[in-house]
Amino acid sequence: MSLVKSIITSYRDPAPVYQRMWAGGVEERTNLALVMGVCVTGFVSAWPGLSRQAFLRGEPLDQLMGGALLGWVMIAPLLLYVIALMMFFVSRIWRSALNVAQVRRVLFWSLTVASPLLLLHGLVAGFIGVGPAKTVVGFVWAAVVIRTAAIGFRSVKEDDHAA
Repeated sequence: MSLVKSIITSYRDPAPVYQRMWAGGVEERTNLALVMGVCVTGFVSAWPGLSRQAFLRGEPLDQLMGGALLGWVMIAPLLLYVIALMMFFVSRIWRSALNVAQVRRVLFWSLTVASPLLLLHGLVAGFIGVGPAKTVVGFVWAAVVIRTAAIGFRSVKEDDHAA
């Protein structure tokens, strides 16, 4: 199934998408592609807000974009890998049979699924600015990430116990 169809399907029910992922095996190159795609999307989503900030405060846009590029494309992937490692250790405390690659896939896929909302969050930041609309979109983004990750953890757990 294509990436876009998988994302759309994951909004309704992520479990079948995860089942296809587990059946095909988890490869680190796919995990890396997902996390880099999310980070590039995050960088692009920052553009409208940075443009607004540069216009309102008179700051140079190229410096703001350079900082966002460094943060999203260089630092964020490393932090996401560290978060995935911490999630792995927490899953070990719960005596889960997840391996590290599966935990990374769950985290990176849930962020990929929520990436259209991240783009919407950036548009709201650029056109409306800080306010209730931006907060609501951020809350919905976080809820989608948490829901998709929770279903992903459950789907791996069910497969491991069924085998």
